[in-house]
Amino acid sequence: VRDGSGLSVGNHASAGVFVRTLEYMSTSPFREQYFNTLPQAGTRREMRRMSGSPAAGNLIAKTGTMHRVSALSGLVRTRSGERILFSILSNEVASESLAKRAEDQLGIRLASLSRPFSN
Repeated sequence: VRDGSGLSVGNHASAGVFVRTLEYMSTSPFREQYFNTLPQAGTRREMRRMSGSPAAGNLIAKTGTMHRVSALSGLVRTRSGERILFSILSNEVASESLAKRAEDQLGIRLASLSRPFSN
């Protein structure tokens, strides 16, 4: 990472890097403070687009949008209570709004998952 803005061509990070960061923070003593900074689906401006869906109140994530780039990385709680960390990074997209729609659909599907827990 060359700068924090994400605008430098020297910036390169995979979805795996973001998921590993989320994994690390989920075990950090600052876990609650960190995850409380992330917008919740269905509430704040950048995540209001999922209001009324199963993701509302169950998905917290950082959004990112630039010209022909869209990203969503965070944590979702499924219908069965399982927590899933995820990261979606889309580059060279024809339409940021279509990429956001795909991110929303994935987040909603993850929140809708229900599978029995095994002992």
